[in-house]
Amino acid sequence: AGLIRRQPGVARSIQILVDPQDLPILPWLNSNPS
Repeated sequence: AGLIRRQPGVARSIQILVDPQDLPILPWLNSNPS
C-alpha cells in the first residue's frame, strides 16, 4: 500500500512512510513511560 519502504540487500533498512499524526496513540504509552 506504499506505507513501508525497503532497500533490497540492506539489513534493517525498513522505513515507515506514515505521518506520526496519523498513527493511533495507545493509552498505555501515556500512562506507562519507560
